[in-house]
Amino acid sequence: MHTTCHTIQARTQRAVLWLITILALSPTVGCGGCATSPPEPPRSTRPTHPNDPHPTSEPPLEPCGEGPCGPTSLPSDKPYPDRYLHAATPLVGDKLLITGGYTLDAQRRGALASTLLLNLRSDRSEPTAALTYKRWGHTATLLPDGSVLVVGGSMDDPERSPFRQAPPELWSQTPQGPSWRERLPPWKGRLRHTATLLPDGSVLVLGGAASYEESLRLPERYDPVNNTWTRLTEDHVPRYDHTATLLQDGSVLVLGGRHGTGCGEDCAIDCLEDMDCGQGAVCADEFYCTRPLRSAALYAPDTDTWTRLPELPEPSYDHTATLLTDGSVLVTGGRNGAGALKGAYLFDLGLRSWTRVAPMTSARAGHTATKRPDGQVWVVGGRAPIQGEACDDGNPCPSDRLFNVLAHVEVYDPTTRAWRSTTPLNRARYDHTATLLSTGELITWGGATHKRAAVLGGERSSQPERWTVIPHLTPTRAKP
Repeated sequence: MHTTCHTIQARTQRAVLWLITILALSPTVGCGGCATSPPEPPRSTRPTHPNDPHPTSEPPLEPCGEGPCGPTSLPSDKPYPDRYLHAATPLVGDKLLITGGYTLDAQRRGALASTLLLNLRSDRSEPTAALTYKRWGHTATLLPDGSVLVVGGSMDDPERSPFRQAPPELWSQTPQGPSWRERLPPWKGRLRHTATLLPDGSVLVLGGAASYEESLRLPERYDPVNNTWTRLTEDHVPRYDHTATLLQDGSVLVLGGRHGTGCGEDCAIDCLEDMDCGQGAVCADEFYCTRPLRSAALYAPDTDTWTRLPELPEPSYDHTATLLTDGSVLVTGGRNGAGALKGAYLFDLGLRSWTRVAPMTSARAGHTATKRPDGQVWVVGGRAPIQGEACDDGNPCPSDRLFNVLAHVEVYDPTTRAWRSTTPLNRARYDHTATLLSTGELITWGGATHKRAAVLGGERSSQPERWTVIPHLTPTRAKP
């Protein structure tokens, strides 16, 4: 049982000081962290589910598209904002739709409504519309008809909890050009969840967080044809920062993640001061407590049933899980609270067993792992905590406060089950995206760096193995 010798009065004083510190360190508040306070935009009421017996009590959301907080507010020397915790969706014709995210730009720190439509054949950006609602930690899923469904995400700074959840939006091409339409909201708003396109064209949304204290176990299924959500059988455990991998038989493998401790502000204060969360939880991202998971489960969409599987060899979140050509799943890296992991494991669905393979050269979390056309898996970037060094107060630094950001790239060969290093990125990054084009090229975009700044733009890799910085893409002029 976790105990503390602090009195209630002392806790209250520290809580006030903690909040004052966060507000003092935060840049200007407002829509997306604008450099100047814009006129207050029109307020809209958050849509509620027509069948929900308990309508939300959240305050109305403020759309933030074009204008003072949208993409037109960029400094003149920047064609688009730096960002991380965004989404990147491949479209037909080697195009890439970049949506939302969080920018650490000093002039407009905060969640983004900005979008980019990149044509990587012509190295040009094409006209597109901004999101109606700024967001980070969302998902963006390509649907069979070519439209893109954006679900969840937070409109607020990461320090704020509970989060204001952004309603779903659908991007599509129309005769008048690309546009966004608001969709019916799910039963539960969430961020840092997963969204998996199922063989029937519906989208399975799993897990996520409503706040640092509340993780979700309720999955939902979205029918894009009828614009409806269906509540499904609950997962065995609440989780976020997990993985969900569509297998060859149409089932979904759900691995690891973490969930909040539910102890609220007191834990946040202990986390800030003592790095002590108690009860098996760990202090993550400097200001809240979390519990890493070993849980592994298989979800069958056809029967809406869950099956428990042998647990992960070690608890992990911010890891990757990649489906290989032979139907097995490669799990790499992640965090377990004590630091980043370098372990790699194969899961065999037929045998329902784990096999340890050679570890990666570098421990890492917040990286990407992408299977290339030849079956090899490219692991790119990420971050690795530095152990044993002191923080500013002279005390031992918790693992998530001090870390190296990696440019290192390594490749897993499933035939030999071995790793090899290859040409590194030009710019180290984590919490970026990696997208495979039909040409076999791998495109990384955005991400964050150890300087508490986000990365502007991306890089592309083709054969022979080399990374080329994608230049500021020339805008395509709209037709008159």
